[in-house]
Amino acid sequence: MKKLMKKETKRTCKKGGKMKKRLFATFMVCTCFLGIVIPVLAKDNQLSPSITPFRFSFWPNVFSWPSEDVCGLSIGLPGAYGKSDSKVVGADLGVFISESPGVEGLLMAAISVGKDSTGAQLGIANAVDNFGGMQAGIFNAAVNNSSFFQLGLINHSRKSSGFQIGFLNFMDNGLFSVFLLFNYSEAK
Repeated sequence: MKKLMKKETKRTCKKGGKMKKRLFATFMVCTCFLGIVIPVLAKDNQLSPSITPFRFSFWPNVFSWPSEDVCGLSIGLPGAYGKSDSKVVGADLGVFISESPGVEGLLMAAISVGKDSTGAQLGIANAVDNFGGMQAGIFNAAVNNSSFFQLGLINHSRKSSGFQIGFLNFMDNGLFSVFLLFNYSEAK
């Protein structure tokens, strides 16, 4: 029985090593692909000439490296952050908070705050100014000419168009200003 256990453990370790090699190879291929694609995306999305495929930040206004626009992944441990004029095309992920303006793609953290963004915003609490896309969380807020779909317990929007599904839905220009379960406003 002991021999059989040793043999099974060795076989499992060999499989784990192969998996790590495959994961590393996939990571390297994706990184090289981003290096080729980024200049094209930068031209199409009007990113600044200095862009990077990756940004790491520690906390809003404390540490963010590099400070250029991101075409790829912006990650924050515990919080993602970008300058007021920076842009992220891809994913902006933070553990506790994400406070990056100009995100085109995924903005995800426990608390995510954005401005002039498009895509999906996922978190416990989401707030954004000038947004187009989907918000999902316990509390969602979208203001100033936003068009969206909100899914949450409490949804709030001002001067926006879209559809809300949740327990309480506040929309100043909606079908009803406050309504249970859903609310709707057409584009103007």
